[in-house]
Amino acid sequence: IIHYQPPWWEPTLFEIKILDFSPALRLLRYAGVDFGHDQWRRRLLYNLDHLVDPVTSEPDKPWFVFAHVLAPHAPFVFRPDGSQRPQSGVLSLYSDVDSSESYETYKRLYTAQVSGLNVHVETMVDQILAASATPPVIAIVSDHGPKLENVYPEGLKHNLMMLYVPDIDKAVLHDDQNLVELFPILFRSIFGLPVPMPVQP
Repeated sequence: IIHYQPPWWEPTLFEIKILDFSPALRLLRYAGVDFGHDQWRRRLLYNLDHLVDPVTSEPDKPWFVFAHVLAPHAPFVFRPDGSQRPQSGVLSLYSDVDSSESYETYKRLYTAQVSGLNVHVETMVDQILAASATPPVIAIVSDHGPKLENVYPEGLKHNLMMLYVPDIDKAVLHDDQNLVELFPILFRSIFGLPVPMPVQP
């Protein structure tokens, strides 16, 4: 299990949320100390930087590595070049637009975070490809994106699905492939596992 462990002197995300209800954390941020956003960025990078660890530790062993990376979900901690973005406001995982932000500001920050995250994801993919003794299967998929229909008419965004797979019958995958069927299809087509396909309601 890839697990980021913050240093002992740093408050946990739960403690940071408790501090958010007091003036202490705001005073620290005013002084340039920001535990929450800095820790959140380190947590994201730790997961991406260490996804390749199982492969490099035992390259001849088959691995199934799964990571849930909460980005480009808010909070926004990446500039477009992948560097650290200065914090703004209270640390929150709430994905809707804050009432104090304009939609244009939200779009700018979200787009910048997508570009910055891509820099680190591309590095992660290159590391996995370089470390794999046999061609790996890599699936990068997203959820529906930020929920905006309650505030703005654009509504939910589409899913992202990028696959790097060995030669398989391309007919088993299609342009509007849904996420529920994706892994059963890959397990059946690539590994020959008798995984049942989900039943459509």
